[in-house]
Amino acid sequence: METFFGLGLKHKVPDHDLHVDGDPIEMKFVPNGADGDQNLEQGPDGIDPDTLIEIDGETYEFSLDLTATLPTGKKDGPKEVPDALKGENCRCDHGHGLPKSRR
Repeated sequence: METFFGLGLKHKVPDHDLHVDGDPIEMKFVPNGADGDQNLEQGPDGIDPDTLIEIDGETYEFSLDLTATLPTGKKDGPKEVPDALKGENCRCDHGHGLPKSRR
């Protein structure tokens, strides 16, 4: 089972940029129940019906908000994308029921 790292983001006014909030979060995607899988998808209510996120040994439902490719140049959006991540695919998930320290 692969391990992923996520970042908490906060929207701040007046610049309307997203800012990293806190340390990276280690997580795994795990099957939800005997018929669960690790195919990340949206159910009718937005929550993945058969996959959970595991963080610190606890599991949570999640919904997929968007997928994207990180920009490769400073004119394409964020101006601080590390060179090693430029052009990489990324996704934004929303964990449901996460403790406040992990949001």
